[in-house]
Amino acid sequence: MRMPLCVAVSLLSALVFCQAPAFVQQYAQRLGGTIDAIEAVVRHFDEDARRSGYDKEAALALMARNPERLVRDKGAGMSMTIARLANLRRQQVSLQTPDAFGRLFAFVSECDGEVASRTWQEFRFALSVSPDTVVLAIVDFAIDYTLLLIASNRLGRFATT
Repeated sequence: MRMPLCVAVSLLSALVFCQAPAFVQQYAQRLGGTIDAIEAVVRHFDEDARRSGYDKEAALALMARNPERLVRDKGAGMSMTIARLANLRRQQVSLQTPDAFGRLFAFVSECDGEVASRTWQEFRFALSVSPDTVVLAIVDFAIDYTLLLIASNRLGRFATT
């Protein structure tokens, strides 16, 4: 009974795990759109700063020293937006690796929570058969199956003692 259950659970896990490349691809597309939108905001800020005779850093410093809380808060928000844009660009470059495991690692290690959440809301599971998904499914199946067999053998020993 243990063997068929281990196979079934491992197959189900492999089917779910092989969705990862499609999710990462859709995440990367949404990431690109987010970068475009934030670049437009930062570009407008830069233009406003230039028209006022400041560069970006000087404008942010001026806003940080402003006695009006609204202006200080807007400056702090723009600083966070600029930092987020740099992080998103860095992740976009990381996601351009041709290696499926490299893309998954880049996604997991640098994922933007807001972009990932929005991607998940729109994500639709599909059975994709590409080299990436086949390799991921096989690797996941092998790992899950091995771990489940080990666990079930250990649990079986505890149950008989």
